[in-house]
Amino acid sequence: MLPVIILLDTNVLYHSLDYGIQIQDAVRRLISRDWQIYVHSMVQAEIIKDLSAPNKLGRQAKFAMQLMTEFEPYEDDREYPGTDTALLETARRIGGVVFTYDKGLRDRCRAVDIPVITHHTKGKVQLIGYVR
Repeated sequence: MLPVIILLDTNVLYHSLDYGIQIQDAVRRLISRDWQIYVHSMVQAEIIKDLSAPNKLGRQAKFAMQLMTEFEPYEDDREYPGTDTALLETARRIGGVVFTYDKGLRDRCRAVDIPVITHHTKGKVQLIGYVR
């Protein structure tokens, strides 16, 4: 059986520390099958763009760059109108799971039956949907 592919949203890399969530531990508690966490090329580009910001966003991007080294890159040369659409379409195409703290992206994924891991309470996440 192939591992479950989990695609991280930018906000997960920026805010997991704030929410007290260890990404791999959270996924391990939710998914009993083999899984692999990826950072989509659009997410990488978004973080690299934010590195030059002179404020909190820049500091979050620096932290996210360090955190990204723990995960596999997901290379995708397709054109998308935005990062959220890239994650949604990629997850739909490969049968993956989106890990996001963005309520809008969560709802878009749920509307088309894409499983989502999202923030539940301080230090906890939940899986919404069914992992194939």
